[in-house]
Amino acid sequence: HDTDDQTIYDEYGFRIDIKESEQHYEIVPCIENEQAKLRWFTHLDSTYKIDVVHWPLPEQELAEKIDPKQMRQDKKIATL
Repeated sequence: HDTDDQTIYDEYGFRIDIKESEQHYEIVPCIENEQAKLRWFTHLDSTYKIDVVHWPLPEQELAEKIDPKQMRQDKKIATL
């Protein structure tokens, strides 16, 4: 069973879909609450300079902006 879609689940309440055919990552917040989602987006925007309006981001842009180590140490993300 060959699929070019791969999903990485993260403990911070979002998943990153890697669509190899389209060459991009897509971060999908698994947050039902709209208010919480907005806080999360605002945090990403201010901390990582990610323009959440233009998601999904191109893979390269995402790789440049998000340092996984920084994100793991980001206490705010864990609480959102």
